[in-house]
Amino acid sequence: MKNQVLIGNETESEWRMSKDKRRFLVSDESKNVYGLRLKSDGGDFGQFRKNPVMLYNHDEDRPPIGRWTELKTGDGGKITSEAEFDGKDEFARKIEGKVDDGYIKMASVGVIPQEIEGEWVTKWILREISVVPFGGNQNAFVLYDDKGNVMNLSAVTEKFDLKNNKRQMSDEKTNTLKVTLVAGLELSDGASDGEVIKSVLKLNAENVKMKAELETLKAEKAEAKKALELKDREALVDKAIADKKITAGSKETYMKLSDADLKNIFEAMPAVVNLADVPQGGGDGNPGAPEGAKDMGFAELSKRHPDYLENLKLNDSARFKALYKAEYGVEPKDL
Repeated sequence: MKNQVLIGNETESEWRMSKDKRRFLVSDESKNVYGLRLKSDGGDFGQFRKNPVMLYNHDEDRPPIGRWTELKTGDGGKITSEAEFDGKDEFARKIEGKVDDGYIKMASVGVIPQEIEGEWVTKWILREISVVPFGGNQNAFVLYDDKGNVMNLSAVTEKFDLKNNKRQMSDEKTNTLKVTLVAGLELSDGASDGEVIKSVLKLNAENVKMKAELETLKAEKAEAKKALELKDREALVDKAIADKKITAGSKETYMKLSDADLKNIFEAMPAVVNLADVPQGGGDGNPGAPEGAKDMGFAELSKRHPDYLENLKLNDSARFKALYKAEYGVEPKDL
């Protein structure tokens, strides 16, 4: 026989046992299929201790398959007990084998409820404990009436007026919510429902108004930022035109670029020298002309002396046009 202890739905690594005995978690305070919780410290175990029978799946038509010993209540409302199977009963031995092999791991209590408050069975009598193949929740329990019959949900509801209990719980939650609202809205303690609703609606309207104003401020801020950026960009472009780094006709093209790009572009552009300020005696007989320029066409000048071409474009457009037309057969379009 395997030495294992099964505790409710716990994993195999959590099993403990002593020889020929298994300790089961027979009940805790989790919710069962009735929607109720069994208050562990409200149990009366006196009757059960006199006859601690073990049933299979709460079946009283079948003889008991063993008995329970060492019934204990532990932390978290957990109730445990050790199972002793009847070795003389064939069916009991079969269930014992399934327990040993880990196929059955659950136990369930059968109780007679005495008092129910809300979802809690606060006072109850332990009638029997069964080994069960599965339960309606982690650690299921069933309810018996005073005659020993298993009670269905409608019978429990009728006897203990669960609907009224739930209604009372709902009313209590509503009252708690109202008290919280009254405090949050800074109303008097005796404020009516109408006053609470009126204050909530007013607060909601103010919230909607503030959100709209916030969106307007965000839009105005974005527009102001955009206008400032445009002004800064235009200042950069106008300065480049004044410095004769670009022509006035290309202003709109440069205005489409970002400030950072414009700064990089303009800083990389060489300063334009006014030909009127350059001493005479250039290589091709023109002011400021580099050596050999007279023998170069537009294409070669653009490769070897682009600064000279830019000066011609700004200060001697006639010569610039002549060089361009001689190279390409047409006059430039941007002059």
